Amino acid sequence: MMYIERTLIDEFFSGLNAANIQYVLIKNIGAELPDRLKDGKDIDILVHPDSDPAFVRVMQEMDFQRVPPPLGVQAGWSFGYKLREYQFWSQQETAQHFYIDAFEKLACKSLSPKMWIPIDTFVNDSIWRNRVFDKKNQWWCMDEENLAAYLLIRCVFDKHTFKKEYIAEIEKREALFQEEAVIRKLQTVFFAYTPRLLALMREKRYYEIFSDYLAFDEY
Repeated sequence: MMYIERTLIDEFFSGLNAANIQYVLIKNIGAELPDRLKDGKDIDILVHPDSDPAFVRVMQEMDFQRVPPPLGVQAGWSFGYKLREYQFWSQQETAQHFYIDAFEKLACKSLSPKMWIPIDTFVNDSIWRNRVFDKKNQWWCMDEENLAAYLLIRCVFDKHTFKKEYIAEIEKREALFQEEAVIRKLQTVFFAYTPRLLALMREKRYYEIFSDYLAFDEY
């Protein structure tokens, strides 16, 4: 199995930091970064709109080329609620397939076919207020509360299932799902289903959640 060279990953984040780009690493499932990112798998980040011009310049300086996103407009996807199409970058000066997805807002796939939608402004604003600098890896990442909420959202809306690596990440943060701040963030997406979602999660009935959510009608 081929992994992206760590030096490429380190140089990418170092370039963003040196240019003072406001960014957030969205997720790092199973600690695949920085040493175990499979060749061809992308890194997902948020880039604050205020940093977008500088981000584009820095990416070009680091020999990345912007190309149409695999799940973008040209592939038949739409972007709801004025969400801009995400940026997809491919580094050119390497034999490896090193890709970056850059979103302006934390988003998820709609249950309607081929549509992206932004997660509530309450959550997105919180991400920028509470982002954390990982001193060991030298990158900015989401705080634990926002990440905990996002993991559940992603499993339901993007994956339609709970893969074992996501379950492991969720269970590492099990105590956070009792926090009012996390519950409130989940309520912006799941509304009246939130208590049921959390109950199934606590009972570790992960593989029932997606179908149960689709069948829920007590709004």
